Amino acid sequence: MIDAAGLVRYLAGRAVEVPEIAAPRFADRVRPLAADAVPQSEAEAIAECRRRMIQAVERALPAEGKVGISLSAGFDSTLIAAIAAPILARRGQTLYAYTYGFDHFPQTDERPLLVDFVRQFGIVWRPFAADHLLPLTDPALRPVDPRTPVSTIWREFKQYSYRLAEADGVTTLFNGHYGDHLYANPRYWFEDEFRHGRWSAALREVFIRTRQDLRIWRDPAWRHVGRRLLGLPIGHQVVPHWLTAEARALFTMPAEPLPAAFRGHPRPDHVRLMLGRYADYDDVLDAPFHEPYGLRLVHPWRNPDLSALMLALPARFHARALQRKWIGREAARGILPESLRTRPKGSSLVPIFNAAMRGATRLQVEALIRRPGAVWPRFVERTFVDSLMDSREIGDQAGALLWRCAWLEHWREHGGRIDPVLCR
Repeated sequence: MIDAAGLVRYLAGRAVEVPEIAAPRFADRVRPLAADAVPQSEAEAIAECRRRMIQAVERALPAEGKVGISLSAGFDSTLIAAIAAPILARRGQTLYAYTYGFDHFPQTDERPLLVDFVRQFGIVWRPFAADHLLPLTDPALRPVDPRTPVSTIWREFKQYSYRLAEADGVTTLFNGHYGDHLYANPRYWFEDEFRHGRWSAALREVFIRTRQDLRIWRDPAWRHVGRRLLGLPIGHQVVPHWLTAEARALFTMPAEPLPAAFRGHPRPDHVRLMLGRYADYDDVLDAPFHEPYGLRLVHPWRNPDLSALMLALPARFHARALQRKWIGREAARGILPESLRTRPKGSSLVPIFNAAMRGATRLQVEALIRRPGAVWPRFVERTFVDSLMDSREIGDQAGALLWRCAWLEHWREHGGRIDPVLCR
């Protein structure tokens, strides 16, 4: 999808530069591991992953100033906190943590899952209810960056936590962002085992997965192999059905080239996710929102040494027995409490978005979607967006699409400068 200002939304692995925003290339800092440096056994791989994870957090800690973290009950942020808190304690410092929750949505509220965790690690915890912090309901918590229309649905949550961190005197704020980028897509496991001739291991994995779910056609690895055999589009080649003809024409653009050092990598979309320009820009786009609070936002998992290891490890270390982030979870044994180490995924915010769309947020979104002269219908089929507006329950991806369309118009109303090419 074209958002505006020359930014292609990287939906299909394509990328262009964003005017007026300097984004250093993370790829320039990552060097492939030499073949003899890649761990061969599971024990070696787990130990090396653990060492590099701890090192990544240690190196991200500042020499001075208070440190905080945006803490959910997810694997990535809790592991950072579990590593950082003891290191800070040895320095005579305390880790501060900020967690949003929902008084009226207990199934989505992660605060109860963290009560024992923060007590165990001596963390100063600032949990808060976010039921009233819904999208577009508080202009003071919904600033606009006129350089780019990229904006999270949940900006209000973040801005409120920034206020709390500023009040505590925090100057460095960690989060678990980019943790997902470290791990390969589960669709690669069978192809990878086949490439390395690991037939016995592949058969064991097939047996385990089949016992867990007999519907093997739902396994992303089998779908990946099937699409290859049938010559169907894969990954970045897939064109979303809701794009207009004009937007579909943009998919003739080539995929973003891989960094020279990683050309020929067996998981090109993994390389693009971790080292591509989308992640580079994502790393800097939050600056206008957190810097006014005197904060430096730090992503410990965006670490060159850790990234190099994860790109070098075969796919079997990334997903196993239907478990995502397998090696990270193994490396976290003895660091994270078991309830958090083995928790499959974070809580979905889909119920919150649907509740918002039944309240004041809907009025704002509808006014933006129906705005005269709206730009979004050039790129997204109007009938598809209309169907979303008529739905009482909207899924995660559909909700994100609806939000992008509405936010593009809000951004334009508040100083966003559309690339003239898009206005022809």
